[in-house]
Order: sequence, then structure tokens, then C-alpha cells
Amino acid sequence: MLSFTDESDRMLVVLPHLDDEVHCAGLIFDAVRNGVKVFVVGLSACEESLPRGYDRSVIVEEFRQSCELLGVEEHISCKMKVRNFPENRQEILNIIRTQVNYFKPTVVLCPASTDNHQDHKVVYEEVTRLCKSQVVVGYIHVPNMREIRPNVLVRITTDAMKTKVGCWQRYRSQNEKSGIIDSAFLITSCEYWGRIAGAEYAEPYEWIGGVSYAV
Repeated sequence: MLSFTDESDRMLVVLPHLDDEVHCAGLIFDAVRNGVKVFVVGLSACEESLPRGYDRSVIVEEFRQSCELLGVEEHISCKMKVRNFPENRQEILNIIRTQVNYFKPTVVLCPASTDNHQDHKVVYEEVTRLCKSQVVVGYIHVPNMREIRPNVLVRITTDAMKTKVGCWQRYRSQNEKSGIIDSAFLITSCEYWGRIAGAEYAEPYEWIGGVSYAV
């Protein structure tokens, strides 16, 4: 199991795309409630792939509302273009380095190693290249993965589960184009992992490296 309950912990969450925090929202919510300082960095608003009829700024506002619901006070959104991360690897590394130097996290969340989306793969590679002295944990983004290898389960509270669903509902621009993710999927998935973890709800993660915080 994995738990962050120490107020000295500082968690940096690196998101390739602004709505990706839904996959680790339960952990974020409970961490914030336990006094952990959390800073969320979203690298791309995916403005180029918004459904027809949506203003290009809408997802940034949805991201702000989602972070507010999670209790995250520090968050930024950057201007990287979706599906162009491999061509801009150095710029992405520089962004991550800047935020690590500023926030000084003890824990970093990023995409898991088996995530096949080209943007997610770059973020995983650059986080693990840079963050040698932090705990690094990968969140599971099922639609992007043909192989799911979680080796850590995080029990989440009922309030965290409700908030996780609430975060996804904030992303109305993404809800209508998602083929797999919806509120029912999120609940059923967390119930499944919760059964394995001996709890009502849990989220799956990949332990990537660092000093153990497992309890």
C-alpha cells in the first residue's frame, strides 16, 4: 500500500494534458486533506483537439475548477501542443526542472511506464531522467495502455471517490468525446482495485523509484 500522510511531504503532479489528473484524483484529494502540499503542472490544454463548438480556453477553466475541487491551491497550465511532445522534449524537460527547483517535491506523480501515448511517454521519460532524489509514482491511464502493470494500490476514501467523479464531470469538453472514461467506469474501476486492496475504493499505481513511503 501507499500512503502520504506526513505534512512534510510535497507532491508535484506532472500532467501531459490538463484532464489527466482524474486518474490520480483520489490520491491527490486524500493527500491534500492529510496536509500534504500539492502542486499540479498541466503541460498541454489540447486546444487543437477540443470538440467543435467549444471555446479554446474552456479546458483551462475546467482544469482550474477541478483543482479547486481537489483542494489544490498551486497549479499552472502550459502551452505545449498536444501530440507534439517528442519534438519538444528539451522544452518539456526545462519546464519540469523549473517546477522541481521551485517546489522542491519529495514525491512526483507522472504517467506510468507502459502508457503508449506519445506525449505521456515523453513526460514519463523526462520525469524519471530528472527526478533522482524523489519518490516517483506512475498513474494508470487505461485507454492509453495495452499492458497494465500496477504494483502499488492506494486506498482512497469515499469522499475522494466522490471528488474524483466530480473532477471528471468538470471536464464537459472531454466528456462528450471520451470513448471509455465516464463516471461509471471510474467508480467500477476503483471498486475493483478496492476489493484487491481490502477497501471500498482504491487506485492503481506503478512504483517507479525512490525512498519507500509504503505503509
